[in-house]
Amino acid sequence: KLDVKDWGRKNGFCRLGEGDVDWDKVREALQEAGFSGWATREGRDKSLEDTSSLIDQLLIGKEG
Repeated sequence: KLDVKDWGRKNGFCRLGEGDVDWDKVREALQEAGFSGWATREGRDKSLEDTSSLIDQLLIGKEG
């Protein structure tokens, strides 16, 4: 299981994609490791659809 979150030096924990995490490198590392498990997210995003779309964009590389 992968616990997905974003963090920025200026704003601490934040909405996915708005922090300092290099999501291209994360996606590449997960692919190289052959990760195929679950991804979960805790946070204050507006909706399940918002979170799902962000995970698709950041971890899968799927355009929303």
